[in-house]
Amino acid sequence: DSFILIEQDMDNSRLLIKGGRSRFELATLPAEDFPELDEIPLETEITITESQFKRLLDKTSFCMANQDVRYYLNGLLLDIEAGVINTVSTDGHRLALCEFKDEAIKVDERSSIIVPRKGALELSRILESSADVSVKVQMSSNHIRVEKDNVRFTSKLIDGKYPDYQAAVPSSTTISIQLDR
Repeated sequence: DSFILIEQDMDNSRLLIKGGRSRFELATLPAEDFPELDEIPLETEITITESQFKRLLDKTSFCMANQDVRYYLNGLLLDIEAGVINTVSTDGHRLALCEFKDEAIKVDERSSIIVPRKGALELSRILESSADVSVKVQMSSNHIRVEKDNVRFTSKLIDGKYPDYQAAVPSSTTISIQLDR
């Protein structure tokens, strides 16, 4: 039978893991130094169904830039105002916009935040498209937190000004074309 031996050397802050012929020695840090994410002052809170929030992320996340020098494009814009949630992403060549209207969305003032690429993709991964349960989305100027069942996802935000996406999308069009996908 094989077994794994785990030893922790408190004096040198080392963790030793032995199993079979393998031996790993890892540096550790004190647990007290781990950031306390509960103390984030969250200013805005909305509730939305899990499937709808995942749809908003999935319909736009493919368009996010990857390692662009314009760091604010390396994320997804979450633009919330009373009754409307928009998600937007662009890599400078193409733009994706998804809109969700619901009168139940109540906010005091418009909130626009940029969720980093990795955070948006991970958030989409943990959400289920078939779930009609509600998730709580909380935001501050620096963080976003999404609570689903017993999962609490927190991410820092990208600090920057996202381009005016509404200027890139025509408010009215004269030509409409319907095509079979």
